[in-house]
Amino acid sequence: MTLEKNSFANSKDPKAVRSQLKKHAESRLPSRVGEKYKEIVVSCLTGNFKVTNDTREDLKLQQAFRSQVVDVLEAAAENV
Repeated sequence: MTLEKNSFANSKDPKAVRSQLKKHAESRLPSRVGEKYKEIVVSCLTGNFKVTNDTREDLKLQQAFRSQVVDVLEAAAENV
């Protein structure tokens, strides 16, 4: 799949592109790379890391990204 094949190259609406990428990730990734990787991709595309009331001092978003993305990918890489 390339972005050009899916008419993304000329798209002016980033939300539409993100929606299409999310749709493709949800339907195609689980069978190819697994459910955990799909969840990481969808979280990154949507920015949904289940963080509320984050401040510079709290670093909640940074910690959530680390635990939900980086740590999961590191664990998966160790199991290969």
